[in-house]
Amino acid sequence: MAPDHVRALGGLARIREAQGRRDEAVELLERATADLPSPDLVADLGDLYALDDREAAAADAYALVERIAEVARATGGVYDRQLVVFLVDHDRRVADAVTLATAELAARTDVYGYDALAWALYKDGRLEEADAAAREATRLGTPDGRILYHAGLIAMALDRVDEARELLRAAAAREPSLPPLQVPVLRAAVDALDD
Repeated sequence: MAPDHVRALGGLARIREAQGRRDEAVELLERATADLPSPDLVADLGDLYALDDREAAAADAYALVERIAEVARATGGVYDRQLVVFLVDHDRRVADAVTLATAELAARTDVYGYDALAWALYKDGRLEEADAAAREATRLGTPDGRILYHAGLIAMALDRVDEARELLRAAAAREPSLPPLQVPVLRAAVDALDD
């Protein structure tokens, strides 16, 4: 691995967090975002700050994610899908996230678009619509922890316990692929289903 490859640093940071080595994860993400402040890495850094009760630093990181998205939109960049997931993960402007996800899916129809829409609809309390989008997101069997996690929580909310357990266990096997703030939610859901 190149010592300063931004994406590699971001991936290694998620692994370090999963290993319980948060200080190293923060250091890696601070290095990565200093070189390239991509929205997903900045959001992950904010999540780690939040998990460490560094609320001011987390708020600054989250504000930067939204500023990056605004600049990208003004210059024709494509961060809407990442912005949707960020907003929903952090319970911010969920109705706006649904609108963005719907528009994004119209522009690019793929499993990640359906997943973003499913997650936004779920957080907006529109479970039946979220379920339909989640089924499209999982239809091809893409082994993405985030897609499995979202579909699992939707199935859980709809009282499909066996399906939820299967999806959430599969997501747990891919835990480092999840945003840091979502990991405790995943673990709590798995524990609740296993009780």
